[in-house]
Amino acid sequence: MYIPLARRYRPQNFDEIVGQEHISKTLKNAITMDKLAHAYIFTGARGIGKTSTARIFAKGLNCEKGPTEKPCNECVTCQQITKGVSFDVLEIDGASNRGIDEIRNLRENVKLKPASGIYRIYIIDEVHMLTTEAFNALLKTLEEPPEHVKFMFATTRPHKVLPTILSRCQRFDFRMIAAPHIIEKLKEIAKIEKITIGDDALFLIAKNASGSLRDAEMMLDQLASFAKGKIAAQDISRIFGTLEQDAFIKISEAMLTNDGSAILKMIDELINSGREPMLIASSLVEHFRNLIVLSLSKDAAGHVLMGEDERNKLKVLSSKFSVDELFYAVYALSSTMDFIAKTNLGKIPLEITLLKLCRMKELLPIDEAMKKISQLENLLSGKQLVREEPKKNYVNPAPPDKIEPEIQEPNPQISKPALVVNEEPIQKSLNANLLRLKGIWPEVLREVKSKKMSIGSYLEEGVLLEIKDNEATIGFSKSNSLHKEVLDTKPNKDIITMAIKQLLGVELSVDLVSANIEVQGSEEEAVAAPIEERVVPAAYEKADPIIEAAAGIFNGRVIKNDFVKEENKK
Repeated sequence: MYIPLARRYRPQNFDEIVGQEHISKTLKNAITMDKLAHAYIFTGARGIGKTSTARIFAKGLNCEKGPTEKPCNECVTCQQITKGVSFDVLEIDGASNRGIDEIRNLRENVKLKPASGIYRIYIIDEVHMLTTEAFNALLKTLEEPPEHVKFMFATTRPHKVLPTILSRCQRFDFRMIAAPHIIEKLKEIAKIEKITIGDDALFLIAKNASGSLRDAEMMLDQLASFAKGKIAAQDISRIFGTLEQDAFIKISEAMLTNDGSAILKMIDELINSGREPMLIASSLVEHFRNLIVLSLSKDAAGHVLMGEDERNKLKVLSSKFSVDELFYAVYALSSTMDFIAKTNLGKIPLEITLLKLCRMKELLPIDEAMKKISQLENLLSGKQLVREEPKKNYVNPAPPDKIEPEIQEPNPQISKPALVVNEEPIQKSLNANLLRLKGIWPEVLREVKSKKMSIGSYLEEGVLLEIKDNEATIGFSKSNSLHKEVLDTKPNKDIITMAIKQLLGVELSVDLVSANIEVQGSEEEAVAAPIEERVVPAAYEKADPIIEAAAGIFNGRVIKNDFVKEENKK
């Protein structure tokens, strides 16, 4: 009869227990030093050695050469314990013997002397399944059992065991078995069983076993039957529905090239092959996590569980993304997993998220966004806003009436065309000053109000139209002609000029004109029209100064201001 690998290679002594050295050492020392407790509880996840450790411990106590830390596994007692037929070591399933009647029978049987060994040992698996009444019936016996009785409990859910039971036991917490230990054990088994398996396949088995050696051995057994002893990484994907690393790499490369069609096609193929959207999303989160680790860690071998070849491929791929983009991808996919879990939309949230990630390159970098936000915070806090001029291939010229042609010495070796000064750079410079002045216009109004409140209030009704020949033109509608007349005096205009010079760093004269300010047209159309016929849109005319300044900082433009329109109606 065929015996599964998980049973055939079950540890038979303390040295064969994988990944639980802290527990093996403690129990061996307890036997050697004769410091044995009357009750033990072994806790931890499935398939990590709890029941096997209890059996080995029982062998060490009842071995014909014992008590010993190295049971012989050859005497009658050890053989009976291994086969589960020993009269002195009783294994009880807590799920099917959970009632008070079973515990009453146990209390009566503990009085019996062991048949051949030194101790009568009770191993209760999944002890948390016992009822409260059964636990309470066990309390007195557990606290003061006969000297020949030892209790060993195993559970995957220690929080469900009554505290009064826990307090009467020595507790041992079993750890999840690390992937390298699982891989080492699987290699040993594959060598004995003459199974051909590559490192990539071993890494995938260890990864999908989630720290359980028993699960890994069961997977190896199943794969050996499927592949007839020659296991490849693709076999694991076919049998257990996992995703291959190549699929993640293709999706990532499609993101880099903004190829949304390729991503939709790959998602369809994965889902049609039986992969759930949640599995795809969670696997992609792990994939981008690996890319982050490879980008930031110099020694990522211990943190990225895969073969060397696969790790090198991901290393190259990670260099094509910025760290901010990788973090953003993890955040977006994690949110998508929550959305998928709460809805029945299937693949739609996953597709939308991946298409959105295709445009990561268009996103504003965090450091640049924080810089712009800092500028806006300075503006809101009343500090002077300093704008960075765009880099240009010319020097800002002097005003037109002071421009002098540059005289160049002829070079006999190199013939260069003479420098021609035209009006285009001048106009660009003046337009730049216009944009800067628009950005700090709220500060100008505040500065004018600090000098004279009435002037600042009147100036708020005006619209900055243009800067030409070192003169700033401010327009007023017909309904605000009185404001224009009050401001159109030398003392009042001087206050405005000084405020502009203080904040802009450029001395500009002020010209106040009447303009046809109506609610129509775009800002570009308004600026292109003559001063007297200029039409200024409502969003530009009445926009909140803070909003207008923020639009200038982020290179934006206010295109609609419904709130202002409603306020004007009132």
